Amino acid sequence: MGDERRLLEEAFYNFDTDHSGFIPVDEMRGLLRDGQPMSEAEIDEFIKTGDPSGSGYIDYKQFAAFLTSVDDQ
Repeated sequence: MGDERRLLEEAFYNFDTDHSGFIPVDEMRGLLRDGQPMSEAEIDEFIKTGDPSGSGYIDYKQFAAFLTSVDDQ
């Protein structure tokens, strides 16, 4: 679990360029469009899961929970 957590943290902080502890949803949406072979529906699901409150930001816990749930499917 230690290696997995370290990799998740590295991935998150690669996106959290200002080290605020949050990734803006709009920025994440753009990154997913540019870098991943994902449909708009998949991106929407990622965003909805990553930002369930609709705050406009994804924090580390939300990011990690989503990525971990994808691995479980």
